[in-house]
Amino acid sequence: MITGSDDSDLLLWDFEHHSKYLVKYSDHTFEVSSLDVFQHDSNVFASGASDASVRIWDIRMKHPCLRIFDKNSAGV
Repeated sequence: MITGSDDSDLLLWDFEHHSKYLVKYSDHTFEVSSLDVFQHDSNVFASGASDASVRIWDIRMKHPCLRIFDKNSAGV
């Protein structure tokens, strides 16, 4: 599971083996307001935040943030 919060962090969880988060992504600079997991590949997801950016992620990558869309005029 992936979660986003008002502290701008995204947390990747594994509840089957752990009761805490596995990875913390801190690329956003303001609160995360939206998340969507790609239905054909659960390793890929998008996050939107009040920093006016949308980010595309792949948790299998060494640098998981694949793309940043930051031309929005307001928060996402």
